[in-house]
This record gives sequence, C-alpha cells and structure tokens, in this order.
Amino acid sequence: AIRVYQACTFQPLHRFKSMAAAVEKRKSQGCVPDDILPTFEGLSQLKQAAAATFQVANVTDANIVQRMHETIVMYEESASMLRRSAAQPPVRGISGHEGYSRLADDYEARAQRIREVVQMLKEGGFQ
Repeated sequence: AIRVYQACTFQPLHRFKSMAAAVEKRKSQGCVPDDILPTFEGLSQLKQAAAATFQVANVTDANIVQRMHETIVMYEESASMLRRSAAQPPVRGISGHEGYSRLADDYEARAQRIREVVQMLKEGGFQ
C-alpha cells in the first residue's frame, strides 16, 4: 500500500535540539511515517561509528609513518655496521664477509624506497 504524507512545514534542522526532536515535530504534522525515528537513530549511530573509525584510522596512519621512520633508521644503522665490518679483515668462522658491501647497498636502497613512500604519504595528508 502506498502511503501519502502531507508536506511538512519547513523548519531548518539546526533549530531543533536533536534529530529526534525534528522527526517528532514532523510526525506531529503528519508529514513523515511513525516508524521513521529508528532509521534516523540508526543513521546517528552509523555516523558515530564512522567518526570513531576515522579517529582510529588517523592514529593507525600516524603509527604506520612512525614505524616506517623506525625501519629507515634500522636499515641505515645496519648498512653502516655492515660497511664497518666489510672494511675489517674477515673473522674466521663467520661466513658472508664478501657480501657485506652488497647487503649494505641493498639496505640503503630499501631505506631510500621507504623514505620515498613516507614522503608520498605526507604529500597525501598522512602525518
């Protein structure tokens, strides 16, 4: 069955103390269905949940950027230690000495790529 409602008298929503008060006023005028309030309450809850989610996302974004900075430092420190070790004579019983310089290059390249991603994130609004 199709229900027809009369036109509501226009009153801006900001004049009401709450969305529920606005809906009640319109219901009393007979221009909205009686069961509309749960829909608005659901939308209000959805809005609150979305706001909370965005807040968590912002915290997570900040954590990601911070973790990326920490990773850059870790790679740079590791590359520095590898370069110092590569400059020393090989230690008997420790293998891989000949690959320290190449590994240091790889770590520096990784740090640079992460630094570029951090810059892109900052340009995109992440802090």
